[in-house]
Amino acid sequence: EMEVTVPQPPGDKATCSVLTAHAKQMAGSGPLPPPPPPSPPSPNPPGPPSPPSPPPPPPSPPAPPSPGPPPLKGFVTTNGPRFMLNGKPYFFAGANSYDLFTIGSGSGTNISQYMDAETIDAFFATMAKNGVAVVRTWGFNTQSWHGFEPNQGEYNELQFQEFDYIAFSARAHGIRLIITLDNYWTACTFWCRELRCFFSSVDQRLACRWWHR
Repeated sequence: EMEVTVPQPPGDKATCSVLTAHAKQMAGSGPLPPPPPPSPPSPNPPGPPSPPSPPPPPPSPPAPPSPGPPPLKGFVTTNGPRFMLNGKPYFFAGANSYDLFTIGSGSGTNISQYMDAETIDAFFATMAKNGVAVVRTWGFNTQSWHGFEPNQGEYNELQFQEFDYIAFSARAHGIRLIITLDNYWTACTFWCRELRCFFSSVDQRLACRWWHR
């Protein structure tokens, strides 16, 4: 047994007695027990290593572009007061844009300089978005700017190419065209001017205009 001497300050005998008894109790508890032995190794050997994770799947291919409008089939005809298409009555929303043939600079040595294909496409895209199925436009002009026939018997090949593209873009957007090929008024072809001068009386000119329309 280990003896522990605790100094006693004068005038505090009760406290010193308690500390002395506590120290003796601790000293008499003996040495600390040894730590527990380590756990025995597991009898089962370690398994094979886990296989590596599979590589991530390849990215999905881009979605195909949305299909355009259905192809146009057949020509619009009439049956009495009705328009007909492929044997059925044809009802549609239409718009008038007589000056489509003037889109672009109207100058240059090639078609990309002469016309503005992007603006033509944007026009028909807007028409299709708003439910327009038919557009009326001019297919003639005898002026020097964007003229099909700027002088009698002289034809502007670039202008005809632009009109080809107008028809192509209209079809690509599911829109039909009403192409006006002449006009009785001042902005008309040379043939119409000669025909108009042929008739002398007002009645004859009015009859000609009614027949021509």
